[in-house]
Amino acid sequence: MTEPALRTTAEAAERLRVSKRTILRMVEDGRLTAAQKLPGETSTYLFDPAEIERAYALGHAEAASA
Repeated sequence: MTEPALRTTAEAAERLRVSKRTILRMVEDGRLTAAQKLPGETSTYLFDPAEIERAYALGHAEAASA
């Protein structure tokens, strides 16, 4: 079975309907876990699709309870 392709910061932001900056804050405060970070000064994070979906489900659960 093949592993699902990792998603970029921009793809995660699109799925979660937030800005790329919000994705970075989510990583910094532990709400979203990156699979890896690409090297370079303006590197991007890569995310497992299942992690993005976990964050998506959690976000919807928080919104429903508010």
